[in-house]
Amino acid sequence: MGCLGDKDDGPSEVSLVIKYLLFAINLISWIIGLILVGIGIWAWYDRGALDGQESFNALIESPIVDPSWWLVVLGAIIFLIGTAGCLGALRENTILLTIYKVALGLVILLEIGGGVAIYYYSDYIEAEVGKQIFNHAIPGYRENPDFQDLVDTIQSEVQCCGVNSYNDWEENIYFNCEQETVGDRNRANPEACGVPFSCCKFNQSDPSPVINTQCGYNVRDENFDAAEREERIYTVGCVTEFQSWLIARFNLYVLAGVGGGILVVEIIGFCLALTLGDSIKRQKSKWAA
Repeated sequence: MGCLGDKDDGPSEVSLVIKYLLFAINLISWIIGLILVGIGIWAWYDRGALDGQESFNALIESPIVDPSWWLVVLGAIIFLIGTAGCLGALRENTILLTIYKVALGLVILLEIGGGVAIYYYSDYIEAEVGKQIFNHAIPGYRENPDFQDLVDTIQSEVQCCGVNSYNDWEENIYFNCEQETVGDRNRANPEACGVPFSCCKFNQSDPSPVINTQCGYNVRDENFDAAEREERIYTVGCVTEFQSWLIARFNLYVLAGVGGGILVVEIIGFCLALTLGDSIKRQKSKWAA
């Protein structure tokens, strides 16, 4: 029995396997996108960025260094593409399937192009990324709690300090060596000429180390003992250490495999949408005949 009236033109051109497989793939993408958007919005709300106009303006002025922005944007893109794929497959809507194919095709091209660009221009990209991080991460370390947590996590996990070296923290007003007082009452600033506690070397074998948040105080002072500084904090910048950390912590072939796996799933989704769209058109041609 055909879908339109009582016309029966034989077996349907539309494969239910392809239709519901495409729907399932995009349903998972839709859920993932929704979760990412939710996490990003919750991060904004958690630090009070949505409570007032002033806080919101401060938020939108620095989207590059705000991880919650990236979560919302990435989640929204995944959510919209997944929505088009789900509805297009379930409703057999060729317009939505076309939107899905075009959007997913652009994503695939961007991923492939980005991978090639990273491979051939890795030195330039590394320098530019380091420059952007230096211009935003160091001065804005205390301005965004989420970003501060991100910087602390990177420094402690990668075992590094600053962008190029620990002296980069001179660019932060709280750790600047000339910032001897803080606040309107001119209270002494113990963090002056220091670094964040995430730069400190802790005993990694201790399952529950007590974190000394004052361990980075005064370590950049010119009179501070250099040998003690080497024992207390990481002195190499994060840009240099990050590459070594990736190789040591995660096998690059594993990372490439994960990225390749995601790309394969996207290509499968694109091919399924292309096949489903063609079969829908053939079915409509049979009905029109």
